[in-house]
Amino acid sequence: MIQMKFSNSKDASRLMCVAGQSEPSALSGLYLGKTKKYSLPFFLDLNALVSPHVAVMGMTGSGKSYLMKSLIARAGLAGGIGVVVLDWNGEYSGVISSYGTEHKCKDADGAKDLTRMALSSGRGVFGFNLSGIERRGEREAMARIILSTTVDLLSKQERGDSVHHIIVLDEAWKVVHGGEVGALFREARKYGIAIIAASQGANDVSNEIMANASCIIAFRMQSEADFSALRKAEIICDDDIATVASLDVGACLVILKLRESGGTPSRVVIGRVHGAFERHIVVIRDDDMEFEVAAEKIASETAVISDDEKIKAGVYSFIGERKEIDLTDFIGALRRLGLKRPEIVTYMRRLGVDDMCVVKAYSESSCVAFEV
Repeated sequence: MIQMKFSNSKDASRLMCVAGQSEPSALSGLYLGKTKKYSLPFFLDLNALVSPHVAVMGMTGSGKSYLMKSLIARAGLAGGIGVVVLDWNGEYSGVISSYGTEHKCKDADGAKDLTRMALSSGRGVFGFNLSGIERRGEREAMARIILSTTVDLLSKQERGDSVHHIIVLDEAWKVVHGGEVGALFREARKYGIAIIAASQGANDVSNEIMANASCIIAFRMQSEADFSALRKAEIICDDDIATVASLDVGACLVILKLRESGGTPSRVVIGRVHGAFERHIVVIRDDDMEFEVAAEKIASETAVISDDEKIKAGVYSFIGERKEIDLTDFIGALRRLGLKRPEIVTYMRRLGVDDMCVVKAYSESSCVAFEV
């Protein structure tokens, strides 16, 4: 059992509402941001979905690409997961290079070899940058070679229950007409592979993608054609349409079909997607020291701090979007989440905190209230 102390009723209500809230919740997976209603951390657990596939849509400037970059980075940091990115315009070059390896395909044989290499890799981010191919028809042909090779490789793999690879398709509508994307959405889940397909509008997304995606992430859209496509696929209702049409930049409606609910759709609005790809700096300080640590370093070390997903979720919640963290408060939060002294010392050491500062902060942290 995890015991926590709260400094005020607001903090308590935000955590305790989990027991009876209307929003779906998970304590593991890819962190998206905080829910608009309760301001709780929301994680997308692909293994909890009826099918692990995700369709992301939203008009230009709504926050769709920001989310895609965050998902690529977080999956790359998670460890044990391979991420393959089909980058149509070179938009994800930065995040791919930061968390993995980018390749620019020039011929069919090279594309096939690189695809085999990507799917045989057990972890990390592997990107195909197609932006260097000037002719649209040649770019589409290269994309189809990559996807058809993927489908062929999948048919030879053993079936898997949990997701070990994620394939990210940017602007999926550009290649849906060849049939390879539909085949991926039908077959990939049998082999532990999830597909995340992004497009500017629902009207661009094929019926096969809509039918096989158990998670729809909708950013702001205002086209009646898009709403008509979502109605036809029986994904949204009139209330959802009103929500999507009025979303702020960075906010999104997430519609989930979870196994535990028998596939009955549930909904949650994320107030603003939190990016993981940004290399911003967090300052950790106390009376004797102050130093800077990259936010991605904190994220990667937190991912392995414990096998208990509730503990990791609590750490993520404490850190949130803080630009400064008081070391004594931080250690107090870790203690109340149930971490033992050796675990805390190891975690802090990996972040670069001096052992003597940890000892001092640990001794002063016993009466520090935990704030979610």
